[in-house]
Amino acid sequence: MALLVSCASWTRIEYAPVDLQPSGMVAPFETTAGLEASADWVAPSPSHAGKVGETIGTSTEIPFIDPPDPARMEIEPLPRLLPGDRKTYTRAMLGAFYGAGDLNNQNTGYWAELAVGRKVLPFLSFETTLGYIQSDGPILDVWTLPLMIQGRVQLPLLIFEVYGGLGLGGAYVDGSSAAASPSGFAWAGQAFLGAEVGLGNLALGLEGRYFATTEVDNILTVEGSSLMLLVKLPF
Repeated sequence: MALLVSCASWTRIEYAPVDLQPSGMVAPFETTAGLEASADWVAPSPSHAGKVGETIGTSTEIPFIDPPDPARMEIEPLPRLLPGDRKTYTRAMLGAFYGAGDLNNQNTGYWAELAVGRKVLPFLSFETTLGYIQSDGPILDVWTLPLMIQGRVQLPLLIFEVYGGLGLGGAYVDGSSAAASPSGFAWAGQAFLGAEVGLGNLALGLEGRYFATTEVDNILTVEGSSLMLLVKLPF
């Protein structure tokens, strides 16, 4: 059968055996000027090798492009999440406790706290905190376990992050003295203001806060302030 038909006015057509196979490198192509491209056909044996068609004129060869091999395709790895981009974090804090109100005459105590927080917006985080306050004095020794939920607003400033917020929750208060031993649960609240600086995977900071509870057994209100050092670690 004829494998190539020319649209030009001067073309010689030859015939080839049926078992000829294309070389897979070029294909017929008709240009916009009406000229044809020629195709080379390679026979299975040297005795059948030859050109099927010969066209007088200009020809253009268009190479086949093999599709990509899926087995050799390189898959780009997913970007790793940088520590600064992590939204969940924990903070450990420790500082001195200075009593006020009913604890005004107490000795300087201490306040330790652990917080777990999550950044819900670039400028807003929520935290759950559990702390321990110890305040001893000449008349009354008091320890308190505050459990708080607090909102925190933060703002980047140069290499620092300044922040502030409010917390609400409850506290268990236990006091002991020669005259009375007030103990029980009370509502509690706190306000805080601080600054952090990032150091690799963690941040160090300084925070000031004020804490107060409602009255326990109609006798004692735990109230005071603290200046705390903190370490913040994302996870």
